[in-house]
Amino acid sequence: MKWVLVLSFCFVGCTEQPPPTATGNPGSGIGVGGGGSGGFSGVDGGTDAAVDGGESRGACDNEADLGVIEGANPSVRDVARDCGSFECAIFFGNSLGYESCVSGCVNNQVPDLSTGCTVCYGGSERCSHDSLCILRCRNDTCSAMCFDCMTLAGCIEELEECTGIPGDSCPDQAP
Repeated sequence: MKWVLVLSFCFVGCTEQPPPTATGNPGSGIGVGGGGSGGFSGVDGGTDAAVDGGESRGACDNEADLGVIEGANPSVRDVARDCGSFECAIFFGNSLGYESCVSGCVNNQVPDLSTGCTVCYGGSERCSHDSLCILRCRNDTCSAMCFDCMTLAGCIEELEECTGIPGDSCPDQAP
């Protein structure tokens, strides 16, 4: 099955690299760095030291990724949404294929973001897809309608757990 996904990526041009390695229980949502409670774990597993000098809480909780996320325009969530809408639309209905494609696409579109961190955004987009929040988030990933849907579906909590960053990456939503 993994080779089918790799060949699919080459065919649709979503990524030139194989999809991130899945560990844990794929149906349990996006994972926490290092494998956590299941789900997906990125290459670096979020093992970089956190900006405050403490232990890292997630895959994006490091100085390099935080700088990229804060400076991203459009936001990384918007990039993930666009990847899902355009490059990865062929995977609608296939949650794991969709998530892997979005993660790879975000990795290509935001190359300074670690692979482990891009997996979190792929997982967030997969959660949005599976819970049908994708329809409410299509125009604006930071709208109240999108935020409410993703919060009720548990997508924001999963994103926070995976990234190690509180909030949803939107400037006007409270963490």
